[in-house]
Amino acid sequence: MLQPEAALRSLYACHSDRSRERQTQRALTQDFGTFCSLLEIVPTEGQRSPFVLNEMQRRYNAARTPRDVILKARQMGMTTLEQARDAWHFINRPGARVTMMVQSIDDADSPSRKAKRVFDVFFAALAKRGVKLNFATSPAGVWTLPDRDAVLRIVEAGASRAAAQKKGRGDTVTRLHVTEHAFWEFPRESLLAVESSVVAPELGGEIVRESTPNGVGGRFYDDVQAAKAGTSGFKFHFFP
Repeated sequence: MLQPEAALRSLYACHSDRSRERQTQRALTQDFGTFCSLLEIVPTEGQRSPFVLNEMQRRYNAARTPRDVILKARQMGMTTLEQARDAWHFINRPGARVTMMVQSIDDADSPSRKAKRVFDVFFAALAKRGVKLNFATSPAGVWTLPDRDAVLRIVEAGASRAAAQKKGRGDTVTRLHVTEHAFWEFPRESLLAVESSVVAPELGGEIVRESTPNGVGGRFYDDVQAAKAGTSGFKFHFFP
């Protein structure tokens, strides 16, 4: 049996734990910037650290729309930022269907494996803060929250023309995150089916295409030119 002093300390600790949990839950849903403060990342140095938004990330957050095209330099954290937004959308929107589409490269450190590690670190950081996410058993690169009817998945762009034409066909998508689009083997075919499945902006659907440059020509180059000209319905963002 606890002594009075020990019982009092235990009671205070319990209240403190509940208070921290309530604060975390509020931060989880309050706004995207606050949500990011709950996350951790693994920078190039290799040690987990808090996710603190840099100036470029803050500028983009203030200017983004439901339809964005981003031309960026390397190592600026844009893909990580948009993966955080993928996670935010997935956790906070009932019925979410989030797709992150990456380049298809079959090696030990492929873009899909890198993306999965980022999400795993995000969710581990939230769990450490007491956020309970009741994931259902799913294949690698897919996370489901049955209690919220939400799905987050990583999809590789088609490595052949035939495979590309089948990507995302028939699925409903509430948020599509396209990364390093300029380097895909069949960018037009890979996006054709999945983009037609994205919910309209007025219903909360989002599309973001972000990539480093890869010369003149190709689907991403055309997307950039159309967004700059204001003819595509997408807003152009440039971070040199």
